[in-house]
Amino acid sequence: MAIWLWAGLINLHGYMTAPYQIYSASAGSGKTFALAQSYLALILEDERPLAFKHILALTFTNKAVGEMKKRILQALYDFGHQPKGSTDLFDAVQKTLDIDPGLLRARARKRGKELLHHFAFFDISTIDKFNHRILRTFGQDLKLPPNFEVVLDTAQLVAQGVDSLMDQIGIDPELTEILVEYALEKMDGNTSWDPSQNLRSVGMMLFEELHGSGMNAVQKADPKTLHALKKKLREDWVKSAESRVQKAKKLLDQMAQKGIEHTSFTRSSLPKWLAEIARDGVEKIKEAQWLDNFDSADPYNKKTDPNQKDLIDAWKQELTEAVQELVKTRYDIELAKNKYKNLLPLSVIRAISEAINQLCADRQWLPIGQFNQLIAREIQGQPAPFIYERLGDRYHHFFIDEFQDTSVLQWENLVPLIDHTLQKEGWSDEAGSLLLVGDPKQSIYRWRGGDVNQLIDLSQQKNNPFTPKPVLESLNTNYRSSGTIVGVNNELFPLISQHLSHAPYRALYEKDVVQKIHSQKQGWVSFRFIDTKEAEDTPEAFLSEGLSCIEHAVSLGYDYGDICVLTRNNKQAIATAKLLNEQGIPVVSAESLLVSQHPDVRFLIGLLRWSLTPKNQLLAFELAAHLALQRPETPHEFLRFASKHPQKALKEGWNWSASSFLSRSIFDAMHYSIERFGLGDHQPAYVIFFMDYVHEWTLSNGTNHTQFLSDWEIKKDRLSIQAPEHTNAVQVMTIHKAKGLEFPIVVYNFVNDPLVKDQDAKLWIPVDPRDHWGMEQLLISKNKVLSQAEPAISEVWAADNAQKELDAFNTLYVAMTRPVQGLYLIAEKAINQDGAPAEQKIAGLIIRYLQHKNIWHEANHDQLVGSYVPKTKADNTPTSEIKPIDYCASPTKSSAAYVPHPKWSKDSGQQKAQELGQLFHEFMQDYDRTFDLKAVEAQWAQQQKHTEPYALSEMAQWVIDHPKLKNLYGPKAVSKNECTLWVPNGDAGATPAVSMRQSQEVLRPDRLVFGPDHRVWVLDYKTGMPKPEHTQQITRYARALGHMGYTLEEALIIYVQPGSIDVVSVHNTPTDELDI
Repeated sequence: MAIWLWAGLINLHGYMTAPYQIYSASAGSGKTFALAQSYLALILEDERPLAFKHILALTFTNKAVGEMKKRILQALYDFGHQPKGSTDLFDAVQKTLDIDPGLLRARARKRGKELLHHFAFFDISTIDKFNHRILRTFGQDLKLPPNFEVVLDTAQLVAQGVDSLMDQIGIDPELTEILVEYALEKMDGNTSWDPSQNLRSVGMMLFEELHGSGMNAVQKADPKTLHALKKKLREDWVKSAESRVQKAKKLLDQMAQKGIEHTSFTRSSLPKWLAEIARDGVEKIKEAQWLDNFDSADPYNKKTDPNQKDLIDAWKQELTEAVQELVKTRYDIELAKNKYKNLLPLSVIRAISEAINQLCADRQWLPIGQFNQLIAREIQGQPAPFIYERLGDRYHHFFIDEFQDTSVLQWENLVPLIDHTLQKEGWSDEAGSLLLVGDPKQSIYRWRGGDVNQLIDLSQQKNNPFTPKPVLESLNTNYRSSGTIVGVNNELFPLISQHLSHAPYRALYEKDVVQKIHSQKQGWVSFRFIDTKEAEDTPEAFLSEGLSCIEHAVSLGYDYGDICVLTRNNKQAIATAKLLNEQGIPVVSAESLLVSQHPDVRFLIGLLRWSLTPKNQLLAFELAAHLALQRPETPHEFLRFASKHPQKALKEGWNWSASSFLSRSIFDAMHYSIERFGLGDHQPAYVIFFMDYVHEWTLSNGTNHTQFLSDWEIKKDRLSIQAPEHTNAVQVMTIHKAKGLEFPIVVYNFVNDPLVKDQDAKLWIPVDPRDHWGMEQLLISKNKVLSQAEPAISEVWAADNAQKELDAFNTLYVAMTRPVQGLYLIAEKAINQDGAPAEQKIAGLIIRYLQHKNIWHEANHDQLVGSYVPKTKADNTPTSEIKPIDYCASPTKSSAAYVPHPKWSKDSGQQKAQELGQLFHEFMQDYDRTFDLKAVEAQWAQQQKHTEPYALSEMAQWVIDHPKLKNLYGPKAVSKNECTLWVPNGDAGATPAVSMRQSQEVLRPDRLVFGPDHRVWVLDYKTGMPKPEHTQQITRYARALGHMGYTLEEALIIYVQPGSIDVVSVHNTPTDELDI
């Protein structure tokens, strides 16, 4: 596949003649090839070293970054190491630069080495990562904390802010009043709700760029302002309602005085309407054609008495004006109520924002969602922002991929940097350049802030921020899909584009959608429809049809790994993956790979829940049900016993106790449970991933069991293991995750959404600050009433409708351009009662297309375009075998971690020493993070980790003040705590332990302190009586470090407990002289 992209845009000397270019890259048009060709042409055009350090390439996802870097490096290797061969990419670059092939290969070898040796200058990045570098570099200028930590998980941050807010209920009167009122309003709405969950959903709006300008105004507003505005809006609508009551009564009285009977009006519609208003001033808004046409049509029918007609006609002008005034005030009241109801959530959002800001200030956190706002605030109004000026001549060429998904703030922040480059000379008098690549038809991330209008306006030169004008190029040949699929898309989208209300959006699908066909292979598009009126269980009907499509593709010779099922949302993907699993069909999906769905992980979380609430019988039953599967001989008997006596059952059957579990850190507690219950034997990747998460959480948050459980609930639905590529399993994913991918066979299921989906939609509308206490924007719920409001508001409503129409079209386009060979599309049979397609739905528009092609037959199950093509041997793709990795359940230090519960133990003193040791180890780790014992003591007291933290602090003070130890603690000591050592079994002088590999053992010394010349001190804490095995254990550590090339300075066992300390020096001998 060769795409001669830059021919004509780079002159014979290799310098670009078009400094500013925009490429419209339709689906399957070889965009990645084109970008690689462009990048390679720039770095290979002459002999200048490190040319790549002056190029900044930005894209949307980390995955796209990795793929682009890999492609560039692979191309350079191929160019330089295949002297006899040639590739399409090599030919394209060689033709673009017009140089000798041998010279190009030599440059490629040289440039490849430079890239590897100076990889940090290989700047292909996401926009967020680039912004992060800017903030890190100029943090002091931007007044950021010197050691700020980036918060990637904004959902968890919001949850912590909400938790902080909830803690203030009953303490802060003003906040309590707001939250109580919010709760009462939710209850009045007859909605069941979880207060914390609802507040988290509301709080997430703070980090959504769609709400950016409105949220900024809300955060600056005084709480008293919002309260006063709320009061005013309520008073206004109450007064308007009272006024309408009087006007309606007056019209009814006039009707009686004039002798006009109610039945004289068509269906008595007008008198009934006035009577409804007269009751409470606000009637239910409903579609009424007679009301819309009241000024032009007669309000009576032909059979009305002529005298009554004359009376009505004589009153008609005055009556029409009064009716129109009542209609207008009705919409005004509805708008005021809408504003009023959404002011309370704004007050709540403001409170959540303050809680999050305080949290971030206390912990020196910076949410990733604030990167763009911080940079925008700093460069606003500066013709040459200093943070870009100080980058100097670093960047000369810019590539921005997936530009249709770039947000307004992201682009506005980049414009000054790019403009600065385009207006100056680069190295060797070379001007800078900009290449934007995107496709408005694949803009499906508007909910993340992506604004397709930017690309449309730039392409039409409506808004050009740079001096040079862009050169526009279209990549309109489809190299991906079969001719049949491309042909269907070329016919379908122009036909249905008339349903796009916004002209620029309509133009995208009238002309720009049509692609040239490259592949001569035949394929198929199978349209299948579900009659939702007849189906007893609609979701089940869609799922069953999807399964039939998979079975049909397999019957044609396609492998499971060739098939991908696309859905609109995660709920549909989960249901699909569940069905395929039940049918024994191998499946890979983010949902099926969720760590939280694995039985072993659910059991571990269940243990934690039950340990914290041991009287919860439901949790006890769930644990017993899981363990009953391990007792196939007497499952029912065990279930009854374990449900009633869970502690006894766990102790007797698995030597596990809740007290020992809770006395440990989260990480050690989970290790302890995995070992006791033998978890991780089946599909260990889930348990390994879970323990990685536990470890990371512990490092960032400490060891509060309750807090871990709370954070897990927020995070669990986003943690999934990575599936290997080319696995012979059906892939299931949402359309958003499939963007940029391709599959031999695609099953697009659940096509039943309306063209405009307005569920729980919110809009920011402009308001007059003079009437709204200085507020210029307010949040309201979207409804049809807004279309009848004043132009400034109705235009917002219409623009949102137009964008949602485009969203629906783009989602369909992305789905229909993923397949290579065949597409199955399963849609609702969207037919109106009159038999016409329901064109307010995407499925109805597809039926209209099939009718246009004369292939729609309502009775037919399969509306086929093209023909089914069996798979050939040439189409085979090698699949990979998944090799399991064993889970290491018990490092040497923890292998004897089980301590019997004191109720049944003869040696409760041993158990107390064990628990004290666990706590002291954890306390010393916390000290090493701060070197402040009082701070650690206060933290432990606040988090209730121990009833007497001052006792642990006193023990720690003895350790760090001991003459033999005082130089081994503090900020100057280079140390590692709980460091894992992997050593060959036998060489460490120990009995083989359970390990990840049969030939290795895991050791975890408490503390290692490193000196110059590879010297090391080994420290081990003990809180019980001295035993011979303690010496053997620390000797194993010393021996292992010797094998790693370290010289042992001293090995020290620290026996410490309340009231005493003893430091025993075991070895100060070179490790190679140890005889164990």
